[in-house]
Amino acid sequence: MRLYPPVITAIAAGAMLALDQWAPLARMAPRNPWGAVPAALGLGLMFWAAWALWRRGTTLHPHEAASTLVVTGPFRLSRNPIYLGFGLILGGLAVSLASSAPFAALAAWVFAMGQMFIRHEEASLAELFGAEFDTYAQKVGRWF
Repeated sequence: MRLYPPVITAIAAGAMLALDQWAPLARMAPRNPWGAVPAALGLGLMFWAAWALWRRGTTLHPHEAASTLVVTGPFRLSRNPIYLGFGLILGGLAVSLASSAPFAALAAWVFAMGQMFIRHEEASLAELFGAEFDTYAQKVGRWF
């Protein structure tokens, strides 16, 4: 069974909610509606990145080989804007919950995305596009 980033993100969100409920560690403040801001930015970033991939005719699927190296749009800012978008959504959730425990789930999610997807995707891009990807990777950071 292949795992996909939205599934891992949903699991992380569930873990954040559970940790906030049953093991909050330290309640920082009452619930915070400002967490909606990074979450909305993350959602917008994800749609922008998906649109950029679609426009260039390459896959959005993390288990398929890219047909084109996309370096425009949000990919000028981040090599992984969709993962960054998911991270902003989870970060917004953590801020909204306003306890410290959900941030542990966010950190675990960042590590998991790096190990399960980003590392493999970037190795594939380096193999497919060689020096073009290397130049791009030197100019643009992984997350931002």
